Amino acid sequence: MKPLLLVALFVPLVVACSSGDDSSTTDGGVDSSSGDGTTSGDVVAKDSPAQETGPVLCNGVVCGANTQCFKSTSCVCNDGFVPSGNDCVAAPAGSPASHTQTDVCTRWKAGHVITTASPYTAGSQKCDPGTLAAGGITDTLLRLNTFRWLVGEGDTVTDDATKDTGDQACAIIAIWNPANATAHNPPPNYVCYNSLGATWAGQSNISWGTAVSDTIDQYVQDTGNDSTLGHRRWVLHPPLGVVGIGYVKASGTQYGAASCLGVFDSSSTGPKPSWYSWPPEGYFPSTTAAWQWSFHYPAGMSTATATVMDMATGKNVNVTTTILPSGYGDDTLEITPGFTPVVDDIYRVTVTPGGKSPIVYEVHPVSCP
Repeated sequence: MKPLLLVALFVPLVVACSSGDDSSTTDGGVDSSSGDGTTSGDVVAKDSPAQETGPVLCNGVVCGANTQCFKSTSCVCNDGFVPSGNDCVAAPAGSPASHTQTDVCTRWKAGHVITTASPYTAGSQKCDPGTLAAGGITDTLLRLNTFRWLVGEGDTVTDDATKDTGDQACAIIAIWNPANATAHNPPPNYVCYNSLGATWAGQSNISWGTAVSDTIDQYVQDTGNDSTLGHRRWVLHPPLGVVGIGYVKASGTQYGAASCLGVFDSSSTGPKPSWYSWPPEGYFPSTTAAWQWSFHYPAGMSTATATVMDMATGKNVNVTTTILPSGYGDDTLEITPGFTPVVDDIYRVTVTPGGKSPIVYEVHPVSCP
């Protein structure tokens, strides 16, 4: 049985923070308005300090400042620099483009450490939600903050005991009832229904069938939820500062485990970038390259266009773009790749939010052993 996600949660606009995994299922997310390849690149050492350079000749073209010639075909930015017209300029402090390959792979590996393999203790009765050990909560927060660091946001999200209790009550309802959008608004006749859990179900991402910390990867991948990417948008929402974490395991249920992540919060004091994306600008783990791509724009956008150029060939690749419904974190443009991203290739993404100047960034999938 594959793990499962539901439809993303949508909440009324009065809420400040208005609105995976091939082997898991989620709820589709809460709504606030209510392929690795095998080739290797010949780029310079990725962890060397960024150096400002003069023009470079590449495939008959003179590259701008702070660039290098990638695969004898295209001008790309040096490490630690970002596109600016025909040149590249130093990445702003905190930008994902400032992360070295070693930074990214080290953080990715550390963020996937599981310190407590069996963090759940069942209650004495079927509808007793039991308890989630502190180690399970710590592992989940570490995973959550890893993804947020990758995209250049505040990586100091914490949990709250009151929210944890509410999401634990949410999880006991979720595990004993159908894994569908109704999980966000469970009716009183649901098995193990309780009013506290029902309240928190309406403000949480919900998933089934995986370990509690692995639900974060599940939410960011958001498989089967292409119409909103609601789970991803809530997890990566810059204002998120405090979450609730609930998790229940039980035999005799369809998926064996259920989790609720309370995501309606706007208390973060960390970086709030003017835009962010998945995959993030700069280096990112190639194991996530086949996930749906997305561009997030807090300033708002009702229309937008995007192109993706494979810098190894100097040609645009096929993509399909869709403006997703508002009400789930920030306004989002979904960019569906019509190609298989290749490890160590560089892809230049150009997004033009309606009526705004183009935003250009480069993404570089790398193998993280």
